[in-house]
Amino acid sequence: MDNFWQAQGILTFFGARAPLYILIGIYHMFDYTSFVLMSRLHLPWWAYGPAVGLGAVMLDMPYDIMGIKLVWWTWHDTDPNIYDRMNWVPWNSYYFHASFACSFTWILMYSRSKLVEKEYDWRKLPREILCVLFAGMGAFWLGTIQFALLYHPMHDIFKVHSEYTTIAFLSIYALIVIFADRQNKNSSARTGNKYWFDELAAAIAIEYLFFMIAVVISDPVNIVSDGLHQPIGPCNETQKVQTPTGLVLQKKKYFCVDDYDEKYIDFHCVPGGPPQQPEPGVPLEWYAVCGTDYENRAEYIFLIWFICILYGCIWYQIAARSGVTQKDPVKQFKKRVIGAKKDTESKKTK
Repeated sequence: MDNFWQAQGILTFFGARAPLYILIGIYHMFDYTSFVLMSRLHLPWWAYGPAVGLGAVMLDMPYDIMGIKLVWWTWHDTDPNIYDRMNWVPWNSYYFHASFACSFTWILMYSRSKLVEKEYDWRKLPREILCVLFAGMGAFWLGTIQFALLYHPMHDIFKVHSEYTTIAFLSIYALIVIFADRQNKNSSARTGNKYWFDELAAAIAIEYLFFMIAVVISDPVNIVSDGLHQPIGPCNETQKVQTPTGLVLQKKKYFCVDDYDEKYIDFHCVPGGPPQQPEPGVPLEWYAVCGTDYENRAEYIFLIWFICILYGCIWYQIAARSGVTQKDPVKQFKKRVIGAKKDTESKKTK
């Protein structure tokens, strides 16, 4: 997974690799929002997970496209798992978001069905926390299995482009959701309010509007990202990439400033040109890269505006024209009145 480097934030953790918004922001926005809104479809568990995965992709796509163009992070130049790109976004990024959000949902639902009751009981909060921990740790492994079932055999063995495997994978998810929704006889899935609006709708609207404005006014050519990137070192040194299917692929270990294919960055803003190793045998990990201008801004505007409007319409149908958010009932406890009990006992004694 050591194939991307986040730009530095005001607060960055884990060896300057994880800004605060990654730890408590962006993935929670994608997965939680999708988890809640997709519950309004009242789908069976086997379709609910893929629905959450597709929702996460719909929220992630404009972020991925604009984020890399604005140099919010940089990718490894030659990693075979992220080599196939669309607007410099690896196709596997969408595969990743869908499979891991789906896996998290499945594990969370299963663990809650086994460890807690339908009625919420505050006394069982440790079990609720345990369910979240199981989902968080297990999502990686179940998501990896989903990669191993389709992507790795097709890509690593038969050399199928990642674009095709990702589209196929998301299409399978979409078919599962469509089949389940068409056969859904739950009347709660059709009671909608077309004038509905809440905090999650506001979050989606703010995100999409932000990127629709950013693509019009942003100036990536003036962006400088000074921080951790793929280390600069010998251009001919390679390292192994172990895959779940057992195959061992190869990638260049270091970033080669004279031979790279990451057109969203260059070194035009760096005095003296591309940085070099400080001394032989010592890779350069912290250096500055510069953003590049849009090759065709109109293309980016069309793409971002189209997907935001399209996905906004889909979210409206899911959130406002389906059912209401499912709520777990809260367990009620009878209040014990000790004083009244003592009075009753004293009267009986008399």
